[in-house]
Amino acid sequence: MKTEYIVREDIMTEDELGEYRSYGITCKSDAGEEHLRDISTDRALVEDMAARFNLYRLSPLHFRDAVEDEIE
Repeated sequence: MKTEYIVREDIMTEDELGEYRSYGITCKSDAGEEHLRDISTDRALVEDMAARFNLYRLSPLHFRDAVEDEIE
């Protein structure tokens, strides 16, 4: 079994960005969990990405590459 879900995080930087809210995805599988943080500040984008990964049963082996492809 494998599931992707989004996580919300408030990030504070010491540069001109200051504080912002960002969203990431956690991929949970029988082998464990992999977290990709700070993917986007657009919650809808990250929710859509996680929903499609779940719908198409993305292999955990391709999780990181799929996220990188989506944000490029």
